[in-house]
Amino acid sequence: MLSQLAATHGREQLATTCKVSRCYVAPPFIGARHDITPPARQDHANHPLTNHERIQTMTTTNQTARQPAPRTAAEATARPDLYGGSCWGNSTLARNPDITPAIIANRNRFAEEWKIKARSHADIPHPWTAGTQYDFDHPETYKDADGFFVLACSNYGDIPPPPVLGMRKIPPIYREDATSYAARFSTMKELRARLEAAGGGGPKYGAARHLFAEPPAPRRNRLRGRGRVSA
Repeated sequence: MLSQLAATHGREQLATTCKVSRCYVAPPFIGARHDITPPARQDHANHPLTNHERIQTMTTTNQTARQPAPRTAAEATARPDLYGGSCWGNSTLARNPDITPAIIANRNRFAEEWKIKARSHADIPHPWTAGTQYDFDHPETYKDADGFFVLACSNYGDIPPPPVLGMRKIPPIYREDATSYAARFSTMKELRARLEAAGGGGPKYGAARHLFAEPPAPRRNRLRGRGRVSA
């Protein structure tokens, strides 16, 4: 029948006739209504979450739960690359409650204010302070951004380090019951010389004898070899 009408009246007239016919039902509009704003979901008891919202909430919760908490003291600082691998940095927070958030904040401030660039692994003498009124415990050596060496120590109580080291008190960076000190040295030779001058065991580098005296005069045969002294 439709083919006969199309042949008689034409396809365009047939399409117009079908649209105005009662048998034709226009499909519903499935577009978004921009003029309608859905109410905010504030009460989850009266307005339960949809499946999409529930899945999104579960995904966010799982991602937050998968983020591991800092296990060591170095991981809790802003510079795990600097403090990682050291005795203090490898300490677990669960077994060392004296490493408080204040200690972590002091570590971050110490690295920033003293412009610490890297940790120094050079061997240094350890002053022997037994039987004296000084102490030198938990030493740490670093290099700053200007090439100087930074020495830090943390003594239990309020016992200061040997005065020959020229160290000054800083906020505690080891634990709450220890007092920390730090000093800056131009060269590793100067640092070792002052540690040797404080006395004690450990490796000896022979630098302390020239620390508080004028440098020795060059030997005569060395000057003669350079052609500066006549026979």
